[in-house]
Parts: sequence; C-alpha cells; structure tokens
Amino acid sequence: PKIKAVLNRIQYLHTDCNRDFIIAQSLGFKGKHTGVIPGGGGFHLEQFFPFIHSVPNRKIILVKGYQHHVGRGLVLVKALQLIQTEIRNLGFEVVIFSAHQRVIDYVKESRLPYQVHDRHGLTHQELLQLMGKSAVYLGNSLSDGMPNTLLEAISMGAFPIQSNPGNVTAEIITHGGNGYLIENPESERSISDLILNVLNQPELVQNAFEINQKIAKNRLGYHVNQQKIIALYQNISGKSCV
Repeated sequence: PKIKAVLNRIQYLHTDCNRDFIIAQSLGFKGKHTGVIPGGGGFHLEQFFPFIHSVPNRKIILVKGYQHHVGRGLVLVKALQLIQTEIRNLGFEVVIFSAHQRVIDYVKESRLPYQVHDRHGLTHQELLQLMGKSAVYLGNSLSDGMPNTLLEAISMGAFPIQSNPGNVTAEIITHGGNGYLIENPESERSISDLILNVLNQPELVQNAFEINQKIAKNRLGYHVNQQKIIALYQNISGKSCV
C-alpha cells in the first residue's frame, strides 16, 4: 500500500530498462514513462576508442567475480574450470575482476591459472582497458537491472554472455546475435557450453562486435542521451506539475 501511494503521486518516470516501467505500472504507477536512459546518462564513448582492440587480437575471457546473495560469479569460474583444457589450447586467458573473497579463495584452492582482482583491485580506466582487450565478457546474477558493466563491455567490443533476470538483458542482447543470454544462472555446464560456442566461432564474435559498436553509438553514448534528457525536461517544464 505504501509503494502504491507513492507511485500514485509520481507524474513522470524514467528508467534504465523497460522491465522497471512494467513493474511500476503493476504497483500502481499511472503517470507518463519518459523513456529508457542508461544509468548515469550514458558513456563518453570518445574516451573508449583508444582502448578498443580489433577482434583477432583479443585473447581474454573477462569475468565479473561478484558472489553474494544474488551474484553468481563462482558459477562462472566453475563453468570455465570445466573447459580449462579447451581454453588453454585455444590460447585464451581468464581474468576475474571485482572478485568477492569466496571466488578468490576458490581460484587459489583449485590452483586455477586465472588472474584475479578483488573489488578494489582495478581503477575504472584499467577495467575499461581490459574490456577493450577481451574477446568475451561474463556476468551472472539472480537479480539485476541493466548492469552498467555489461553496457561498458558491449561498448568496448567484448562478446557478452550475461544472465537475464526479469528479461532485462534481452532488451539489449539478442541471443546468438550480439551476445548470449544465460537462461540458468546456476548451471555450470550450460554456461560452459555457451563459452565454448563463442570461442570456436570467431566470425560470431566479429559480427557481434560490429553490431554492438552500432548499439553503443546509437543508444549508449552520453551525447545521444544528453539530448534525450534535455528534451525530457523541456517537455516536462512545458506542462503543469500541480
């Protein structure tokens, strides 16, 4: 009842995904949805360009290492462990960033040849540079909105393999087109199969790279979204807010 009372008082709502607008409607929001805009208003893509490597030169599998009540980075690590021989034979290396302690401990105990950075181990620029050298980006959780790290990985040209809670990720990833959607975030085997499919299809990675560069330019750039935000406020300012 409290949420419904609050939403009934809101006239305008903008979200970073359509899913959240639908949820707001189901909870009583009857105002105007002003559209979907990435968190933070988008990215300064011109600052990304120097870090973006060509697809044939990318030999990193980059993993988001969150492991907590919704994060499932450990499932990703175990999925990679299942295909460790194939990864090595294909000449790829695994880098984990923002790793929680359970992930760090597992990598050490299992003696996996992975480079691991804890949650404070990389600056934002260093992470972007890694994304720009990565062939594949892996993110996995049980609950999420539109993850900024996913959008950054897409902008930097990495092939995204991402969980899809609430069908949010499907708003930007077409499965088998510009990325892969993880249907079961707890299934190590199904995730390892997705990873192997990507590593064995360089043409898929190249095609996704080209699609995602267009998505970044048309949907994720700061200047594109700045114009949307300006138009949004101009539209609101011309209406009564009584």
